[in-house]
Amino acid sequence: MARIFISYRRDDTEMVAGRLAKDLRSYFGEETVFRDKESIPVGADWAQEINHAIGPGGVVLVLIGEDWLEGKAKGQRRLDDPQDPHRNEIGAALKLGVTVVPLLVRNMKMPATEELPDLLQRLPALNAMKLRDDEWEGFDFPRLAKVLEKAGFKPKSVQPAPGPPASKPTSAKAIWALVLGLLGLGAGSASTHGDAGFGLFVALMACLLAFFGFRDARAGRVKGERLAIGGMVAGGVATLVALMALARTSGEPQATVIPPVSLAPAPVLPVAVPQQTAVPALNAAAPPAAASTSPVPHVSASAPAVSQPIANAQREEPAHSKVVRPATRLPDQPEQSADANPQALAGRNLTGIWVDASDGTRVTMQQDGANIAAAILQGEMQVGGIGSVRGQQVEILWGAAGIPVMTSNLQISANGNELRGSSVAINGESETTVLRRE
Repeated sequence: MARIFISYRRDDTEMVAGRLAKDLRSYFGEETVFRDKESIPVGADWAQEINHAIGPGGVVLVLIGEDWLEGKAKGQRRLDDPQDPHRNEIGAALKLGVTVVPLLVRNMKMPATEELPDLLQRLPALNAMKLRDDEWEGFDFPRLAKVLEKAGFKPKSVQPAPGPPASKPTSAKAIWALVLGLLGLGAGSASTHGDAGFGLFVALMACLLAFFGFRDARAGRVKGERLAIGGMVAGGVATLVALMALARTSGEPQATVIPPVSLAPAPVLPVAVPQQTAVPALNAAAPPAAASTSPVPHVSASAPAVSQPIANAQREEPAHSKVVRPATRLPDQPEQSADANPQALAGRNLTGIWVDASDGTRVTMQQDGANIAAAILQGEMQVGGIGSVRGQQVEILWGAAGIPVMTSNLQISANGNELRGSSVAINGESETTVLRRE
């Protein structure tokens, strides 16, 4: 680390050196200034520490006072003593090639070359500066500070004040998350299963965009952290609303209602009865108490059966067949339809506890018609799901704290004791899921 080394004689310029060190530390920082009296540890090699302090990159300030040139010790001029520390500091600095700045204290002038020993004869050729009491703060010290700045030292007290932060763009992700979240709230009024599913998709997109917008805002790339939080809230609420709409619409019949005009064949039946010669066969199949009942009341009582599946109501019969034959089969039709409906059978089979074959997680299911409510039973984890049964297919949307996390599409086994399929997480990762009845 480059430092500013102050070289001086204590009996000549100690007071000036102390003031200079204080001002330099205040301007450039404590660790930047080296003064032998304060910076050399007790017991350290003095010469080695000095040589280390004035190494390449540093600046040596040589204080030259009134007694600097002619000061004596033991009858000899100190500058001529090969063991004089101050002389050796200056000589080492000149030899190393570091920047040396002579500082003339008060009215002292630079000594002539012939007045100096050979080791210091380069000193007069250097550009000297003055340090005067009356010009210290107004001129001399500021000038010295500028020289040191040019030498590479950065001032501590003159650091540029931080300007206003650059204007950052508002996160487009956060804005769209809030808009989509508010739009997703309209899924609560969805009248069809498809509209509710679209509302759920919009709500999930709002949550995803809000997450990435919040992450970008926290990283400082954009602004709009509060917008992202608002988008998360709106997306979460919209997700719950869409899930409730899905649950509400999943049990509603999806088939188109048969128009009333499809009942037109019913009035034709009374007209066709007199033309048939097989009316006694109807009397033979009926109970004895009804043997004398006329065909017309019998046919009109069977007319409501036309509301059964349109395939039965519109079945065409050959001209020679009995018109009353559909009426004799219609009372049995509801039982055949229930037995042939896989959705009804699956709805009676899924309620109970199921175990994940991969990790033993227990899942409880409760089914009401085509609707399913499920929950994962594993420690303190609070994960629930809602779904529906379509034939042999089961679809469940899982969520935690109002946020969807995974969708499972499962196939019911033939014996109804196993559900097998895939589960796709919100990040797109997919895994095989096998649930077996406990």
